[in-house]
Amino acid sequence: MRTLTPEDRREALKAFVDAPDGDLDVVDRSTLERAANCPWQAKAIADGRCSAVGLMAEAGEEAHKAFGEVLRSWIDSNGAMDRSDLRQDCEFAVRNARPDLQPEAIRAIQNAIWSWSELIYKIHPGNILAFDGGEDIDLSGQLAVDFPDLKTRFTSELDLLYQGDCPDVLEEVDYKTGWADWSTETIRDSFQFQSHAVLALEKYPDRKALRVSVFETRSRKLTYGVHFPRERIFDWKVRIRSAIEAWRVSQQDNPPCWPTTEKCGMCPAACMCPIADEQFKELADPSAFVGKIIAVKAKLDAMETIATAWVDTFGRDIQAPDGTWYGRSKPKEKKSPTSLYKIKGKPNGSNGN
Repeated sequence: MRTLTPEDRREALKAFVDAPDGDLDVVDRSTLERAANCPWQAKAIADGRCSAVGLMAEAGEEAHKAFGEVLRSWIDSNGAMDRSDLRQDCEFAVRNARPDLQPEAIRAIQNAIWSWSELIYKIHPGNILAFDGGEDIDLSGQLAVDFPDLKTRFTSELDLLYQGDCPDVLEEVDYKTGWADWSTETIRDSFQFQSHAVLALEKYPDRKALRVSVFETRSRKLTYGVHFPRERIFDWKVRIRSAIEAWRVSQQDNPPCWPTTEKCGMCPAACMCPIADEQFKELADPSAFVGKIIAVKAKLDAMETIATAWVDTFGRDIQAPDGTWYGRSKPKEKKSPTSLYKIKGKPNGSNGN
């Protein structure tokens, strides 16, 4: 069985998403989500001024590819493989990851391979509708939906989509190879999964809902399924449309920044952002930032040692210009907290009077 190269996958995607009349711009979910978070960040990444992909993300792609290869084998075998076969094939596939990424790819899924094999073993191959890596057997996980009035085709790739026991409900499993903990709330509110619900329910108009579970490979945790009912599809489409509009804005020469503490702390473009706080710009290099924390803390410890020596030498505390004191004379609390206690020498039954 031939393994698809990155070039094969790009060509398959290009053929899949090309609009017949050529008048729709194709944009993927991650690009839209970046623009929805901050148009300036999206512009910086699109222009190649910074990278949105780190080692863990690249290794995660290799892990996803390993899962996809074994899923193809499972389908080709028509379910003839047992759990051990699935596990062994997955171990072999991830060991063949790109050499610079192989150690991290193995770490990302090594503890979850058995749990993943158990999960797949329970899904009949004939019920698998789409998966990441299924391009060459007409089961591509890359789905698309058009917004003609916005001249845009929106696309995203699902890791695994299958038909479960309920005929009206589609089942999605998404692999997460990082350390994030996905709760029911974060899944429900996620742009990724709301947009996946639109894509899946548009492709299968007779289904009433998509149920999404996240498989956290490092903790071997499969979350509870979160229900995305068709009745909410209008809300999710509006969100995608707003993201498309933000993406159009991000293509301007000087798009706006939408800073918040939570977003800026994780932004790969923070080091060059015109309005981000200085500490977030420094956080663009996390290792160097932590090194600075260590150095600053060491300096603080040294400063406190010197100040303590001064207090002990001169016998008095030091007052700062704002009225803050440093020393040994910090006032005690006016009232001691209530608690059970004994006083030595007091007879039993004495109340201390």
